[in-house]
This record gives sequence, structure tokens and C-alpha cells, in this order.
Amino acid sequence: MTATPVPFSVANIDNVLVTVYTCPAATVAFVHNLILCNISGAAIAVDVTLTTGGVTTYLVFAAPIAAGGSLIVLGDNNKQAMEATDIIQCRATAGTNVLDVTGSVLEQT
Repeated sequence: MTATPVPFSVANIDNVLVTVYTCPAATVAFVHNLILCNISGAAIAVDVTLTTGGVTTYLVFAAPIAAGGSLIVLGDNNKQAMEATDIIQCRATAGTNVLDVTGSVLEQT
């Protein structure tokens, strides 16, 4: 198996779920970190979902982030395994262009 580190980022997310990472076909991925940053001047709440095998679950639901603050959803000893076509989506529960998301995965093919 070949292991490749892959960074990802999505800027200016608002109150609609946006796909931030999709595991490619014939690949297993391990999310090493997922960081959400509030780029607005007011507190926001955020949701993060994982869809695997056609089932969507919340990793984070309505978690608060202070103005200018960030939230580490996955990192340190907290990793998430993903299989082909699994997706991670994020949104702010209110506001426009208020959330930036960055992260990295280790893809194995």
C-alpha cells in the first residue's frame, strides 16, 4: 500500500453543509486533523457530519466557536478512518462566509 498525506481546506463556509473532504475510490483514509475557524466578528455554532455507507452522523452538533476562535474536531490521538466515497461536511448554523476549515488525511491506496 502507498500512503500519501493530503491537506485540504475550504474557506468562507456559511449555513449550508459543504463537503470539505471525500475519500477517493479504492482508498482508505485516516483524518489526522480537522480544524474549524470562526472568521467572523461574532460567536457562531458549527456542525460537522460524516457520511459513511449512506448513513450520515454528526461528529459535532451546534458546537460554539467564539469570534476569531477555532475548534479542533479531530487531532492528537483522535483520528477518523474513512472508506471510499465517505464524506465530511461542515457548516455554520448562522451567518454568511463565517467559517474556514482546514485539515489533513493520510490516504492509503
